[in-house]
Amino acid sequence: MLFDLDEYGILVERRTGTDLAEGIAKAFNRTWDRNRIIEYAQNNTWDKVGQKVFNYLSMVIKHKGDNCI
Repeated sequence: MLFDLDEYGILVERRTGTDLAEGIAKAFNRTWDRNRIIEYAQNNTWDKVGQKVFNYLSMVIKHKGDNCI
């Protein structure tokens, strides 16, 4: 898992009105650690995550056939 979902959000399994309503109710009734969520967001911007993905894929291409992955 990339992150601990319970700390940063609510997973809604189906896209139904009932499931979405239950997810929203859970979110409103939960006490969130705002500072932790802000820190996570600042460390995982689109640019930063995109750069990590680019670096990983560049390494895969560079070592293609080396069986290093």
